[in-house]
Amino acid sequence: MRLRSYVKALDSLSRINLMHALQMGGSATVEQLAATTGLHANTTREHLKMLIAVGLVRADPILRGRRGRPALTYRAVMGQIVATGARQAEALDEHFGRCGFDATIAAGAGCVTVRDCPFARLSEGNPQVCEVHRTLIADALASSAGPLRAGELRRLVTEHECTLELVV
Repeated sequence: MRLRSYVKALDSLSRINLMHALQMGGSATVEQLAATTGLHANTTREHLKMLIAVGLVRADPILRGRRGRPALTYRAVMGQIVATGARQAEALDEHFGRCGFDATIAAGAGCVTVRDCPFARLSEGNPQVCEVHRTLIADALASSAGPLRAGELRRLVTEHECTLELVV
């Protein structure tokens, strides 16, 4: 997957809101997601296609035993960021690289410093942007063996830096 397509998928408040709804609520249909986010169902489908294309969302058919195309339910893909058996630092590097973050991981110090976030403007007044990324990081850490877990994300602790607490 190309970096640009991954960053582009997450550089939309509508797609961030869809990801946030799926991360918080589990699986949902297009109609449920449209109602939750305030988007039109057709717009919701288009945004979901992009999130599916980059591997952040999965669609599963709802089998009802009727003819025709089955309805779909969507869910955020958890832990897809790292290959099985990868170490936690590699999982973080992979996530930050895909998102275009300039990050310094200081596991011994218990934090990650992210500089010049490509989503900083989008996150102004939209805390769900940072929460979606914190959840993706938490999934990356949880899917690889190790003691670290994602803690509190502090947005713009300096003009160009955010920090994420790493907890054991």
